[in-house]
Amino acid sequence: MGFSIVSRIVGELLRVELWLFALFVLAFLFLAAGSRRWGRRTLALGVLGWALVALLPVGQLLVAPLESRYPSRPDISGADGIILLGGSEDLGATRHWGMPQLNGNADRYFAVLELAARLPEVPVIVSGGGAPDPGAPTEAGVAAALLAIGGIAPDRMVFEADARNTVENATALAALGVGNDGGRWILVTSAFHMPRAVEAFCAAGWTGIVPWPTDYKTRGKGWGWAPLGNLGLINIALSEAVGTLGYRILGKGRRPADGDCLAST
Repeated sequence: MGFSIVSRIVGELLRVELWLFALFVLAFLFLAAGSRRWGRRTLALGVLGWALVALLPVGQLLVAPLESRYPSRPDISGADGIILLGGSEDLGATRHWGMPQLNGNADRYFAVLELAARLPEVPVIVSGGGAPDPGAPTEAGVAAALLAIGGIAPDRMVFEADARNTVENATALAALGVGNDGGRWILVTSAFHMPRAVEAFCAAGWTGIVPWPTDYKTRGKGWGWAPLGNLGLINIALSEAVGTLGYRILGKGRRPADGDCLAST
């Protein structure tokens, strides 16, 4: 089983709602078997879990440190290229409706269009594959259509359509000959994902990375009562934490050191 498939399976198994649902099922089984003591305890644990999700800003507290790791609008002077990582494309909806569709991380495209307008001479490089089905849309394919609509000339864009995760993004683009030539490369991805992305690019031998985070999910010190939104943030934080740890264990990610893979400011 490949690394990409394993990472997807682990990501699904980490979802908080799955574990809370499992607690309620387990409580039902205990009660049905006549074990009222353990049934009540398991049920109470499940209710407590949902209360934490519904009433406390746990997701905000977990995701905020990820999103604040790098500045929101860094200096881009002297940049040699703009790199957009796939992940904001809804490939299933794109295939069904026959037109490009995006998910909740679509702000990446607005960021790339802004950067492309501010740096009209540099290339825009997109990395993102998709399902291995023949004829299925890829993240790079959706990006090609949308960025062209946004006014970026086709001869200015470079596409890598095989990568299925961030590690493959980094290694596939490095194989194209960028990232190890002493240049400055603006990396565009979601703010919560940027720390893990930077570590993957560092491990792949990249230098001169300028993180440009987008798709912010947190709102500073204030928060509203949004249980489902909080649940989504907790899932994001767990996925990033486990993903980062897995990358480091497998040697596919490492922390950036001073003057290392990040561009000097």
